[in-house]
This record gives sequence, C-alpha cells and structure tokens, in this order.
Amino acid sequence: MNRNIRLLERPTPREAVELLKESIFRKRTSIIVGKCIVRYKGRARSFLGEGDRVILL
Repeated sequence: MNRNIRLLERPTPREAVELLKESIFRKRTSIIVGKCIVRYKGRARSFLGEGDRVILL
C-alpha cells in the first residue's frame, strides 16, 4: 500500500474526526464512503433516503 494513503474501516467518530482534521490541515483530499440519509435545509429543502454515498473533501 502507498504510504501516502491512510484507510480507516469502520472508524469511531473520534478517529474519523481526527483523521479529517489532519487531512484538512495538510491540504489532503479525503474520500468518505458510507451509508446515510441526507437532509438539507437552506433556501430550499431536500431529502435523500438511505443509500450509499461518496463524499470528497
């Protein structure tokens, strides 16, 4: 495995937050994959039911 890639499988919330903070500080890209629902409330409202999602930061 490439030493520049870190992989967490089923991290605790604390582990996930710490790795994301480190990634943001180091200006690294993070890819988060998981099953979730999405509720958005802003100028409009939106809802996505449960499904697999990929989030890029």
